Amino acid sequence: MGKNLPKDREVRLQELVDQGKLQWDILDLRDWDFMYNLMVEYGRRHGTCNVPYKWKETLDDGEQVNLGNWVMHQRTTRDSTMTSEHRKRLQELVDQGLFKWRMKE
Repeated sequence: MGKNLPKDREVRLQELVDQGKLQWDILDLRDWDFMYNLMVEYGRRHGTCNVPYKWKETLDDGEQVNLGNWVMHQRTTRDSTMTSEHRKRLQELVDQGLFKWRMKE
């Protein structure tokens, strides 16, 4: 993972990752559409797309994706770096009562 990280330290850090105590990447950098679709699927199951911050979605292969962190990131980038297309798609969920831009009013 790290270019200058000694192998023994990388192994010890990977053990923490495997235990769910550390993430190599703070945000899941997957394709936006992939993450959006995971959020919509979560919404189908739970009746809302307001995913709790610490929620991790388990994929079919057993990998866990930090969906809650991704959703929080969408809220924080709404007015800064989010594309207009992404903002429009999320706003459609807001208009349907499935998503809130702000959880604390």
